[in-house]
Amino acid sequence: MSSSPVTSFHLLKLPTLVLSEVLDHLKTMDIFILRATSRKTKCAVKQSLGHANKRQSEDRRFFVLNIHARRDYFEIIFQTLTADINLYKGGDVNRVVEIISDFLENQEDVKRVCINLYINDIYKEVDTKRLVALIVRKKISINNLTFDGKKKSNKLFRGLFKSKAADLKVRTVHDIQLNDINLMVHCWHVALAGINLNSDHLNVLLKKWKENSSLEYFCAREMESPLEKTIILEGTNSRQRSEDNRFYRFKNCEFLTTCNNGKESHLTIYEHCFFLSVPFRNNILIADNL
Repeated sequence: MSSSPVTSFHLLKLPTLVLSEVLDHLKTMDIFILRATSRKTKCAVKQSLGHANKRQSEDRRFFVLNIHARRDYFEIIFQTLTADINLYKGGDVNRVVEIISDFLENQEDVKRVCINLYINDIYKEVDTKRLVALIVRKKISINNLTFDGKKKSNKLFRGLFKSKAADLKVRTVHDIQLNDINLMVHCWHVALAGINLNSDHLNVLLKKWKENSSLEYFCAREMESPLEKTIILEGTNSRQRSEDNRFYRFKNCEFLTTCNNGKESHLTIYEHCFFLSVPFRNNILIADNL
């Protein structure tokens, strides 16, 4: 027995009352997808998301919004526990901003929202700067922010740190200034590659970290200038780790230092790499004392 052919359903041609009833029975995920298809659809289903959550509280779940800024286009992928849906792919940064803003306006209606931003091989830096500026201005909570490209301005570079992403990864060529370090120490998890950080910069970063920084992990690799441990550690009251406690088992490379709020950090210094990390157990002890 052959199945009957699937016919199209003109949703927006329904009377307003009927359309409202149909939308009210859609799941939250389906309404998010529908709202992102076009501006006309977004207006048509403007009130539907709240109704859906009232009727379907069990539909609240973990949502992920992955935003990719590639060489010549943006791509937004809406991810749930069971599916990945492409919401947009194109070069219109205005549509990207609209979709993100619409998503955020309703994020209180979902149990947990995770937003990731991946910037690769920048072609239109002005569009990427606008996207990053939106994140900073609206204080959007970004889980992962990854930047990998050769072209960038000081404004965009600093905007990445101002975003205060939970996990920030930056690979590019850039000459660090002292103002950049002030932004770095207020991040939580930072991984850099190719950045021109010298020993004096790292000494300043370490001293600022000791002043009660929120930085829990910092990694800088592939630096041009060889690092000098004596310069980096000068005035930081750091001490060398004992042979039994060393992780990498390299002599004169691993150190310990403590900041003003009692956090102890592990330091590892190689010729072209620097690592700072706060053991997880320290965070638990500090939280217990608050």
